[in-house]
Amino acid sequence: MPGLVKIGKTINLEQRMTSLYSSSIPVPFRCLYAKKVENYSMVERKLHAGLNSIRENPNREFFRIAEDEVINLLEMMPGEDVTPREDVFEDKEDQTAFEKTTRIGQRFNLEMIGIIPGATLQFLRDENITCKVLSKTRVEFEGKDHSLSSAALKATNDMGLNWKTIAGPLHWKYEGEILDQRRKRYESGEE
Repeated sequence: MPGLVKIGKTINLEQRMTSLYSSSIPVPFRCLYAKKVENYSMVERKLHAGLNSIRENPNREFFRIAEDEVINLLEMMPGEDVTPREDVFEDKEDQTAFEKTTRIGQRFNLEMIGIIPGATLQFLRDENITCKVLSKTRVEFEGKDHSLSSAALKATNDMGLNWKTIAGPLHWKYEGEILDQRRKRYESGEE
């Protein structure tokens, strides 16, 4: 569900993800970040209270927020990063549905959001990782020609996450703004 992030607590992450998917979410999803913390109930309560104004539904744990903002909040807390390193699907149909959903933005046009060849993009999870815009749909990453998605997938896999697909516009920033958010701003006429 692009644009929505679920923030919740669990004792068994794998079991919780399976139960969530089987309980009515239309496609499988990825755990972007998981952290083992002390007093997890209090941490969850404080996060929910702090993000209440962007909560999608007061009865659900879904928030309309950029993924990196949640990751940054959780990285400030002491604890152990326990993010799953691989995507797990029950069957091929689930994997196909997930891959279709994560392909949003594969035909993303950088030119239409004011980003020209030669511009530098920063990776969401590590701003020291960058790529150079080659054209309206291609970037140079680690000396090779890539789409936004293939460059983001390579960077993510290099960090030890063995994901198979990724939506590039959700993982690259330009001038501090996530590309997907920039596109939405331009589409709404706020550019």
